[in-house]
Amino acid sequence: LENKRKDAPAVENETSYPLSIMQEKIWNQRNDSSSGVYHEQFLFELSAHPPVDKMGEAFNKLWTAYPQLRIAISKHQDQWIQEVNAWEPDFRALGEVDEINRILSDDLNEGFPAQLMRCQFFTCKGTSYFLWSHHHVLLDGWSVGLLIQQFIHLVDSQASLIPQPNYQLLIQQEEQQLLTRSTQFSWDDFFQTHEAQHFNGSTSDKVHFSEYSHTYEFSTLDSFCALEGFTPQQLFLSAISIANFSLTGKHNSYIHGISSGRSILPEHAEHAIGLLIKNIHLGWAWEP
Repeated sequence: LENKRKDAPAVENETSYPLSIMQEKIWNQRNDSSSGVYHEQFLFELSAHPPVDKMGEAFNKLWTAYPQLRIAISKHQDQWIQEVNAWEPDFRALGEVDEINRILSDDLNEGFPAQLMRCQFFTCKGTSYFLWSHHHVLLDGWSVGLLIQQFIHLVDSQASLIPQPNYQLLIQQEEQQLLTRSTQFSWDDFFQTHEAQHFNGSTSDKVHFSEYSHTYEFSTLDSFCALEGFTPQQLFLSAISIANFSLTGKHNSYIHGISSGRSILPEHAEHAIGLLIKNIHLGWAWEP
């Protein structure tokens, strides 16, 4: 099949908009900025010694081209909002260092009090390295690979990089369209209809399924899965797991699924930069 890359659709140049569903899940699971939760580090040993100014210039081009890298996240009226800023890139030339582990440790301890991505270039015992760090709320693994490829190309070629679409904004807009349907779903109804001994919160203080209540709007399986951030296949596995637990009361296995969320922007799936994943974590290790 011929792979045709389409231009990104024209959108309003928004600089402030809500987190996507998966961004919000990740951001809500963080502890504090120095805890290491979702603090991604990529350390590269270089076979050559590129000039520091070329490294800094290449990083600046990426930083400038992708607005979704320059976000700050804050809460407004109980909603997490990401805002694109005009910050300068955080590129650091550290020179010669004694220990690589100290650089990694210092980077983790610093966390991300403001900007959520930085690059550090240094040498240790005659070898050049660069450390790429970012918060996972910015990028999935595929996007990191794309950015690193572009970074290396920009260092080697000194090519220019035109401004890129804000794919994270496009994702958020697509998700909102999926969630504009109007059939009501309540977890209370689900657990009342699928009642089991071990779903009763009064049975044990370790299980509180019956006390959990949240109401969402959805009309199809796709829109429900989009809201919860997982695929229909993972929902099916979850149902099996819940059924097994309700019947046996014992469940020491865990389900963890990660799937690509790039299907939400199919025409940009191969080259979109942002957080385009869906996952679900389920499992119990409790015996009544």
